[in-house]
Amino acid sequence: MTTPRTAKDEDEDEAVNSEIDSLKAEVKRLTDLVANMAKARTDQATRTIHDVVDRAKDKASDTADAVITSGRQAADEVSRRVEPLASELAATVERNPLSALAIAAGIGLLLGLLTRSGN
Repeated sequence: MTTPRTAKDEDEDEAVNSEIDSLKAEVKRLTDLVANMAKARTDQATRTIHDVVDRAKDKASDTADAVITSGRQAADEVSRRVEPLASELAATVERNPLSALAIAAGIGLLLGLLTRSGN
C-alpha cells in the first residue's frame, strides 16, 4: 500500500530535482573550467618548448657561423703563408731545372716503390 502523494511531496520532489539540475550545471561549469585551465597550461608548455627549440636553433646557427668563419680565416692564413713558399719554389725550379727534375723523379720513384711494396 502506498500513501497518496500530497502537494507537499510533489513540491519537495520538484525542489530536489531543481537542486540536482543545479548541481549538474555546477559540475559542468567546473568541468569546463578545468578543461580550459588544462588547455591554457598545455598551450603555455607548447610555447615554452617552441621558445627553447628556437633558441637552440639560433645557438646552433651562431655556432655553425663561427666555425665557418674560423675555417675561412684558417684557410686564408694557410694560403697567405704558402704563397711565398710556392713563389720561392717556382723561382728555385727556374734557376735549377735539372735539379728540380731529378728531385721530382726521385720522389716519384720512391712513391712508386712504397705503393708497390703492398702487392
